[in-house]
Amino acid sequence: MKPINLLYLATSRPPYEHPDSVPSVVLKGTDVLRNDPAFSFSIRHSRPKIPALLWRIFERYFIKRTTIGFRLDQALRHLIAMRRQDVVFAQTDSLGLPVLLLKRLGLIQARVGFISAGLINNLENKTHIQLFRFYAWLLQAADFIVCWSPIEAQSYQELTNAPGRFVLLEGDPSFYQPGSPEEEQAFILCVGRDLGRDWSTVLEALGKLGTPAKIVTSAHRVKGQTIPPNVELHTEQVSFETLNNWYRQAQLVIVNPQEIGRFTGQRALLEALGMRKATVAARTRALVSTYDLQDQHEVLFYEPGQVNSLVSVVQHAQQNLSLRGSLAEQGRAFIESLPKDAFGNGIR
Repeated sequence: MKPINLLYLATSRPPYEHPDSVPSVVLKGTDVLRNDPAFSFSIRHSRPKIPALLWRIFERYFIKRTTIGFRLDQALRHLIAMRRQDVVFAQTDSLGLPVLLLKRLGLIQARVGFISAGLINNLENKTHIQLFRFYAWLLQAADFIVCWSPIEAQSYQELTNAPGRFVLLEGDPSFYQPGSPEEEQAFILCVGRDLGRDWSTVLEALGKLGTPAKIVTSAHRVKGQTIPPNVELHTEQVSFETLNNWYRQAQLVIVNPQEIGRFTGQRALLEALGMRKATVAARTRALVSTYDLQDQHEVLFYEPGQVNSLVSVVQHAQQNLSLRGSLAEQGRAFIESLPKDAFGNGIR
């Protein structure tokens, strides 16, 4: 049987030559596809600077309205390559949308899919504007849209009649190697630069707790927020080595998604559990519909957006060493139970 010509359109080249240097989620399942004889796999990722700068003037409009980019310049750069494919698979919304425009215009005939990362939530409150109808028209031309939770896939189907498809993301127990109990220090760790994180609740709760804490995020995510004196804020790029050391040393990890239609904080959750850390997480619909995690068993849940609930749950964990130990062991066991390469095989 002739291999399927598959082009992966990416924002940057994944480190296929050094896969052990990054967690598997960075490769977005394409390490599975490129090693599968059923596919003739190729990748394009270049984005020449001058066309990007010229297009950036127009792209700002899309970012202002939806917070999502629209990399039409990059899609056009690889138009000839895309015309030779059976399938074009884009890494992000910002790449998938312009590829769908090219398909709508009849410039490519390939099947088109992309990994979504927040687009549908940004469109939910914009159904009354003309731009929403334009996006819905584009999305309906997709052959598949990879979603991180069943709720996100359902939102695509109900809001835009587009083919959202939930694909399970597994952990990476080989990359995340836990430390010893002797490494543990009395601080709380919270990590996340993605959209849909509830930093106001976490910061207020940490201020009330007074416990030393490290937060790793982007500066604009906490802009305007009051940072308590017990919080060490890191907005710089943190290496995987440093981050893993902080996980090993942390007494407790907080994962702080908001209650929206997609799964934010998913990678941080898998990291924390994989590093055998007692983990406190917001009980969002997206989280509990994606992973079968039990309160008091693999994680401790707090109610989303409720400061007092978070404070109470953290205090309960801090005062119970045996509970933290049990959560850590059961959390790691949960990560090890997830199917290997689930995300890559799901995309396949």
